[in-house]
Amino acid sequence: PPPKPTTCWRAGGPERLAAEPQAVSDLLEMSAHLPLALSIVAARATLTPARSLTELAGQLRDVRDRLHALDIGDASVDLSAVFSWSYRTLSDAAARMFRLLSLHPGPVISVPAAASLVGTERGQARAALSELVRAQLLTEPSAGRFAYHDLLRAYSTDNAHLEETEQSRREALHRMLDHYLHTAHVAALLLNPPNDQLSLAEPQPGVAMAELIDDEQAWQWFTAERPVFPAAIDLAAAAGFDTHAWQLAYSVASFCVRAGHWTQMAAAQVVAIAAAERSGEPDGQASSLRELGRAYMRLGRYPDAKDSLHRALALDKQLGDLTGQARSYNNLGIVSHALGAQEEALEHGMAAYALFHEAGHQAGQADALNAIGWMQTQLGQHVDALRHCGKALELHRVVGSRHGEADTWDSLGYAHHNLGEHEQAVTCFQNALDLYQKLGSRHPQADTLIRLGNTHQDSGDVQAAHRVWQQALPILDDLHHPDADLLRARMAEHRAQTS
Repeated sequence: PPPKPTTCWRAGGPERLAAEPQAVSDLLEMSAHLPLALSIVAARATLTPARSLTELAGQLRDVRDRLHALDIGDASVDLSAVFSWSYRTLSDAAARMFRLLSLHPGPVISVPAAASLVGTERGQARAALSELVRAQLLTEPSAGRFAYHDLLRAYSTDNAHLEETEQSRREALHRMLDHYLHTAHVAALLLNPPNDQLSLAEPQPGVAMAELIDDEQAWQWFTAERPVFPAAIDLAAAAGFDTHAWQLAYSVASFCVRAGHWTQMAAAQVVAIAAAERSGEPDGQASSLRELGRAYMRLGRYPDAKDSLHRALALDKQLGDLTGQARSYNNLGIVSHALGAQEEALEHGMAAYALFHEAGHQAGQADALNAIGWMQTQLGQHVDALRHCGKALELHRVVGSRHGEADTWDSLGYAHHNLGEHEQAVTCFQNALDLYQKLGSRHPQADTLIRLGNTHQDSGDVQAAHRVWQQALPILDDLHHPDADLLRARMAEHRAQTS
């Protein structure tokens, strides 16, 4: 429940508070629950009894003007002055950290990201952040992650513009964007070895990287930083760091696909395409168009996906990029499959494999072989599907792609299911699920659970089918996926039939 209003709020009249509970809640939040800020809000409400609390909340909603709005003409209750009492007691290192934190676009910041902003070592950054927590200018909502309220952000922004030069602010922003880009690139390669390595500029001196050693740590980092990525990509584009913008959007794309953050991914790729066009990087345009196509596929926007992928393919051909062409064909195959054109889908998969093979790209070959096997199951060619998916599984193990392994186990399970080999299908699906669960890949996990339930149903174990389908529902609900309603309807129909 929200905190109770202070005594000075109650003095304004319980009827007034009770009449506008949402406005009261908003005012508490926008005042950071700071006693002085709440007192000032209460005083303003008392001085203007004809004005509703909702109007007052609206006046304070613009963070940029909130420090000035919380002013009733009495210097003794100037909120900026109160903040300055804490700020002036800080060491030089902590004060600079506080100022530069205003450049960070996200709700929370990690120690390596903060160290990059300031251009200092992690230990020194941690000490400065801890000092800010002790001064009640920051909070530490979870271990090693720091946040501050909008009012304090506004105050730190004012101080950054007063005490930091434009050049120092831009250098800090550059280091911060380098931190996110270089860490995201490493994380993407750990998470999905088939990802193509980008040609990144060297990070600026003073950039600290998050230390990641395997795909599970990479997934955890992506999950923790996900709220920061959209704002960081937008900020990079707005500040003229166009290469950072499209490369960061590319680096987070595979995580977004598997975690189900498709709307966020699509928005980021739209920004990325424009950024790559401005910077004159056609390879960036092609990559961003391809990732936009993948996002549209997941969102069910197949005509838009097809258009984006064909635009990417045209650029790939102009650039002579065999791997890019192969990826575009592979994704076009998925779109064709979704639209019911299975023969065309198989042709796209074959074209992708040939290009990956010509490029000597083993991870891509594994992806294409799995796609070919999947398309063959749609055409009733289940034995051929097992052969191609078996080769894909071997290659995924060679390149160390656990996501690729999981996807291929799922395809193998589907082929066995269609051959009536239910025990083998269950084993394959369970292997896929074990990997998806370890890796945190939620949407593929839900898809495999549905297929596993189908196998149980066809083998005559309806109860097991419903248990498995029930596990898929909360995942689909969390993703706001339309398959959730379809699955509920299907389960209800089966219950009605069995009863």
